[in-house]
Amino acid sequence: MISRRDIPVGLFTIVVTVIVLCAITAYRNCFDGTLQPFTNQEIRAEIEVKDSTLEQALKDHQSSENVPVSNSKTKLVIIATESRSGSTWLGTIFQMIPDLMYVFEPLDARHASGMGYPHAQHDPFDNRQLSEDSKLKVLSSLCTCKFQTIQAFGKAPVTVEQSSHTEYNLHKEVLKGRNHMETFCSEFSVVMPKCIRLTDLSILKRLPEFGCSNFQVVHLIRDPRAVLRSRMVTFHELYSGNGQKTAVNDSQEMSEEMIYEAAVALCTNGVKNGATAKEPWLQERYIRIRYQDMVDKPYDKVEELYNFVNKPVTERVTNFVDTSMTGHSVGSNFGVIKDSKAVAEKWRTMDGDKIAIIEKACSEFLKTFDYELFDGNT
Repeated sequence: MISRRDIPVGLFTIVVTVIVLCAITAYRNCFDGTLQPFTNQEIRAEIEVKDSTLEQALKDHQSSENVPVSNSKTKLVIIATESRSGSTWLGTIFQMIPDLMYVFEPLDARHASGMGYPHAQHDPFDNRQLSEDSKLKVLSSLCTCKFQTIQAFGKAPVTVEQSSHTEYNLHKEVLKGRNHMETFCSEFSVVMPKCIRLTDLSILKRLPEFGCSNFQVVHLIRDPRAVLRSRMVTFHELYSGNGQKTAVNDSQEMSEEMIYEAAVALCTNGVKNGATAKEPWLQERYIRIRYQDMVDKPYDKVEELYNFVNKPVTERVTNFVDTSMTGHSVGSNFGVIKDSKAVAEKWRTMDGDKIAIIEKACSEFLKTFDYELFDGNT
């Protein structure tokens, strides 16, 4: 028999229903208005049917809710950042590791809404974002290489990443189906999702509950003045990752209040994540890198990052760093070949009032991560 402690709350009503039905149906209500008692044999058969139904319902519930657990030796290394922070360049650097599978934006609700367990849910406070549990389920599926749908691969099922420097085409692999992807995924020692929508690192503390204990975090941060300027120029908006447009085009001026509120949201997340990184459960799994440091000391930082994931820096990587950090822009805001030093300092060309607004909203962030206040020089 099933004990109460084995039954999820959602199924408790089934237990109650079984008991009530067994009591009520001990008598038959015939069409002629008379009542006929069941025989003892009929009562036992009825109980067996209801109990079997309950057992099956419990199994179905457990099957849909249990997190995937596998013997995969794959390590999950999450790039956690905000949009316009240099994540495209950083992701390209990691894509050059032969036994690393790179996944672009698996937490984008527009592409992960079909994720299973049993269905991806949206954040109750922002329906453009996945819920906390759904984010953890997507990440754990990449960690364990167990998938309910191929939607765990973000945009890969529907688009081909043009900036990909991998030796495989994830788009083509994903189209071969879920079973193929479970085998394909298990062949890599590292699976790396790039996530601009993982704004709260503290939720990763629960990741082992979802079947993933072997994970690390590369936390990429960038000067908020540069981030917000880039968003305004690139997206004509102050928020990113949620489709919330602030302006239609460059001619629509964003108010000081808009800029201040966006800066507060951005920098509050950054400070909170900085504090989370100091907690014991994350310290040994975590590395922080500033975009500015990658620009100033690219070779040192690439070596530091590769050491973190226990991979050697190859000649191909250093050659790419040579080209990508000192080249000319390819005419795209998402390009990785550019004069990175000049790009990193473009925020200084903003109107001084806007810079002052961002600095006021982000004073704690700037102090925490060692950014200097604007001195008026361009």
